[in-house]
Amino acid sequence: MIVINATNSVAKNLHISAKFGDGESLTSTVPPIPPMTMRKVPVNFLTTGQEKPGDMPLQISLGKEDEAKLTLRVRKREQTYKRTFLSGVDGSVQYYAVNPAPVQHPGQGIALSLHGASVEAIGQADAYSAKDWCNIVCPTNRRPYGFDWEGIGRIDALEVLDVASAALKPDPRQVYLCGHSMGGHGSWTVGAHYPDKFGVVFPSAGWQSFYTYAGQKRRAGESDPMGQIFDRAVSDSDTALLVDNLKLPALYGLHGDADSNVPVTELRNMRTLLRAHGIEMAGYHEQPGADHWWDADPAPGADCVDWKPAFEMMHQSKRTLAADMKPVDFTTVNVGASSKCEWVEVVQQVKPGLPSRLQATVDPVKHEAKVTTQNVAKFKLELPDATWKVVIDETAVEAKSPLTYAKVNGSWAIWRLVTRALPRGSERSGPFGQVFANHIAFVYATHGTPEENAWSYNKARYDAETFLVRGNGAVDVIPDTEVSSENLRNLLIYTTGKSNSALRLCYGELFDPFHLAQVAASGKSGSMGALILSPGRNRFALYGIVQGSDLVGSRLLDRLAIFSSGIGYPDWMLATTDVLAHGVRGVVGAGFFEANWAYDASNSEWAKP
Repeated sequence: MIVINATNSVAKNLHISAKFGDGESLTSTVPPIPPMTMRKVPVNFLTTGQEKPGDMPLQISLGKEDEAKLTLRVRKREQTYKRTFLSGVDGSVQYYAVNPAPVQHPGQGIALSLHGASVEAIGQADAYSAKDWCNIVCPTNRRPYGFDWEGIGRIDALEVLDVASAALKPDPRQVYLCGHSMGGHGSWTVGAHYPDKFGVVFPSAGWQSFYTYAGQKRRAGESDPMGQIFDRAVSDSDTALLVDNLKLPALYGLHGDADSNVPVTELRNMRTLLRAHGIEMAGYHEQPGADHWWDADPAPGADCVDWKPAFEMMHQSKRTLAADMKPVDFTTVNVGASSKCEWVEVVQQVKPGLPSRLQATVDPVKHEAKVTTQNVAKFKLELPDATWKVVIDETAVEAKSPLTYAKVNGSWAIWRLVTRALPRGSERSGPFGQVFANHIAFVYATHGTPEENAWSYNKARYDAETFLVRGNGAVDVIPDTEVSSENLRNLLIYTTGKSNSALRLCYGELFDPFHLAQVAASGKSGSMGALILSPGRNRFALYGIVQGSDLVGSRLLDRLAIFSSGIGYPDWMLATTDVLAHGVRGVVGAGFFEANWAYDASNSEWAKP
């Protein structure tokens, strides 16, 4: 439910009571809501499990302040239905829809189906006929438009797959991915990021990436090193960089050849790209004369998503598991987005945001694993036991199992943690957008001037409500005085200078781009704003810092889009007000940190004077 606080004080100690049908009333606690703002809150209610199918009332009251009467559908077991869950990103309530197999039992398959723009997940589920061998599960992308199945939208798809798998208990070898339009793009990008999760990827009317469909500028050339840094920050949006991962058991492409929304050339060009990498689609069909949404058969299910040949291929295909120890050829551009494939994991990159490739094979007779790497600084293997020999880039290395290897001074060796801080890795790796996880809270400052504190609060409130509207989110907005020194959740910290006391939680000496020598060397001066990613003092928390050198520098950050797919920022960025008029040309410096979160000149760029 959305609760609005239209007062000038924090709304505390509120409770919502909910009564479903003639059942008992159940009370839920409402989190504190800052003045003049709103947020989504979870509401719990009791069911007996004996309700008859049809519409039933849900009576809700917010103390003595407000009340409402809603109508919920009770569904038959064989009908499409919704399930809710709490997201690990922000603790918000999200839902997914299911078109269930008529008879339920463990060991059936799951087809994860991603909807198109403007389509609700329940509408996506209703577009299929029921399959006796699998359940069709449809996540939301956080909104009907949401995140194009990138970033937080991609996280939503994975969360739903995990939650639905726990409930439905599928055969882990029979998990498939499909989608239409924006969801067709989602099939390409989610499948390319997580090739070990799906036996078949089946995009319908899908587009490859923003670079091919939406007109986004292709990667910056060598003459624009600053642009390259920002391209690297959103490289996980570029499907072409991960195409080698699509060597799956089967791919099936479907498109109407008269599509007026997503041109059929998107599928044709994707087939050409795959073939250039030695990958052939097992199934391919262009429907003559068909537009974007089409259904040529009167049988249940819309053919443009419920395409019988593709589902027959799914039914016959199974994916491998880590225990099979099959050869792995895995590429990632961002270990924070995707790092693991079956029995290997890329933990750190040499150059974050550029393709890192790890190819690995095993010889079970010789008890030997061979690994070759490109742009990999650290990786992990899961071998059956510690007796195996490991050869990395043609050099034999000591083995234990499970184990992590790191390259030090050009040589591979077993990595051992020697510092208290957890180094850069898949759980905390960057770039800046990775802070949106782990039940994130937005923290405003109370230790600055009244004007600085007001900016910090209003910016945190605005971003929280933007995330509510754009991403169906529910973020706690809290003052720095309420942040515990034992904090374990991710934080987005808004501050002018050092006015936010939550900065004390950052590990070590806080990176300060305002006072690096390169700022003076760039010839830039005046008010500046920065985005900085920083690890916490424990191994769980990651902090994003939205910081101005002064109030003008803080306010320039108001215009930066942080909840849009296809837009991203590196680990740190420093800009003047010129960024408002000139984009990247107004950036003073930007880059990625080294493994231990220190400044890395080799992965940073500065404006030329």
